[in-house]
Amino acid sequence: MVSKKLLFSVVLVIFCLALPAGLAVAQTGGEISFGIRPTKAVKDRPETFSYFSYPASTGSILSDEALVINDGNVPLTLKLYAADGITAQNGGTAFTQPGQESTGASRGTSGWISLPADEVSLGPGEEQVIPFTVQVPADAAPGHHVAGLVVEAQPIVDEVTRQEGQAQFAVNVVRRVGVAVVVDVAGEHVTEMGVSDVRLQQQSDQGATFRIDVHNSGNVNTK
Repeated sequence: MVSKKLLFSVVLVIFCLALPAGLAVAQTGGEISFGIRPTKAVKDRPETFSYFSYPASTGSILSDEALVINDGNVPLTLKLYAADGITAQNGGTAFTQPGQESTGASRGTSGWISLPADEVSLGPGEEQVIPFTVQVPADAAPGHHVAGLVVEAQPIVDEVTRQEGQAQFAVNVVRRVGVAVVVDVAGEHVTEMGVSDVRLQQQSDQGATFRIDVHNSGNVNTK
């Protein structure tokens, strides 16, 4: 009997968001560490210390800056791009993959953002200010539209080869960091949430676990 090796490729994405501390950072192996955050904040709007937030009208053009930081000990060349905002599995904010669009109200919001370059190179301990503009379409609907500025390092390929006849794995580790850009378009704001489905997911002697599908049918971010 002839044994065969099977090659599997697994993509592992390490994705961090800007938190109330103010800086989103991706780390791995104690060598690579980078982040992105706003360069300035409005004193009476505490959310602007963590992410970009703009009240805007249709057709307006906004200008701002993001700070990209390499606080690791190796030089980095990072991809830089805008992405649509999506809801993360834990209920927070995440961003789409490059070239993908969200399916919610923020679909296409990344196209409102213009960046001067698609990558940034930084030496250890260096930082760089990245200017960008946000152009709100004339037909933008009222409410919150969420995009993100994302920096992404080159993938790390970690191949794990097992004994003859067993599987061989190739793991691609992708490190991404994003900071949210929230545009609040003037007009009627509707806060509305509902439950679309409730189902039994698992039951045992210890109890039962239910799955509840919650839907935001309004046009503003809701907790």
